[in-house]
Amino acid sequence: MNNKRIAFLYPPIFPVTGGSSLHGYYLAKGLTEAGYTLYTLQDTQDGFTQNRKRSPFNILRALWKCDLVYMRVNLSNRAAYILPFIRLFGKKYIIELNGPADELAAEGHAAPGAVEKMDGILGSIVSGAHSVITVSAVMENYVRTYLHYQHVRVIENGGEQFVASELHPDPALQQSINALKEKYERLVVWSGTGYPWQGIQKIEMLAEKLPAGACLLVVSNDMVVHDALKDIPHVVLFRRMQRKDLNWLITQCTVGLCIYGDFSWSRLGEFHGSSLKFYEYFANGLQIIATPTGHMKNIQSDAVCLTDDVDTMNACIAGAHKHSVPSYRSWDDVVQETITVIENL
Repeated sequence: MNNKRIAFLYPPIFPVTGGSSLHGYYLAKGLTEAGYTLYTLQDTQDGFTQNRKRSPFNILRALWKCDLVYMRVNLSNRAAYILPFIRLFGKKYIIELNGPADELAAEGHAAPGAVEKMDGILGSIVSGAHSVITVSAVMENYVRTYLHYQHVRVIENGGEQFVASELHPDPALQQSINALKEKYERLVVWSGTGYPWQGIQKIEMLAEKLPAGACLLVVSNDMVVHDALKDIPHVVLFRRMQRKDLNWLITQCTVGLCIYGDFSWSRLGEFHGSSLKFYEYFANGLQIIATPTGHMKNIQSDAVCLTDDVDTMNACIAGAHKHSVPSYRSWDDVVQETITVIENL
């Protein structure tokens, strides 16, 4: 039984909306179930951590009571303000870093020298860490090369196998999807934003050539996405939905798209993350169509069609079927690998 007390400094983890909240929720829940006490600073109670509203006093309280600190760092630079207090209290700390400074240049608006300046800030944050956890080999290379920090552990994301009968989706959504299933042989799901690196241009090209019997379901709050796809036949657009509804939607689909776009703006030259949707689609038996980049490029599985060619993507859709899932990477794997890092500090 683990009895360490951890100040778990993370962006909002509840309610789960996707992205960092999904990772943070499963990690915090799993660590709590493993016996750790987590002190969190969240606006909403999650039901399992020792949570208080974020304030200077509560931050200091968590740092004082904990045995170690687990902190997710992003490009907002907020972590730099907490570090002096972590060091003042003499606490060991683990940094989770899942994106490079290059993200500042993703839309082409970064000021000259901004990326290199952020490298310096991130380098100073990780320099005193007892370990850095990141989600991909590409990010590991970034930390070693540009932040000059060597104690890096790659822990990729995980997925969860959903049981449709236990999810109780919104009745209107369920009625809509059931009607689509009567009309189409294959439902194809994609969720994302209009950022170029998220592959919206390829999604648009694919949508315009969908094979007969296929319908593309797009889940996004981004108006760039809606404007690009709204007039294309056999495309159904959804706004961002509750997590239980998206989970149910995944179980109703045959194909999941993990398509990414141009990374010429990044010094790393390829997808640097750990695609949450990839692991969710895989865990639920979908035929995955993935861009051969980042952690996906070396996947060898009948359930994964690796291609950057739109015609090949649509050929994969035309012959797609659901797959059995004897094993998959789960959030339990993520938790156990994180525990190994914690216990080896």
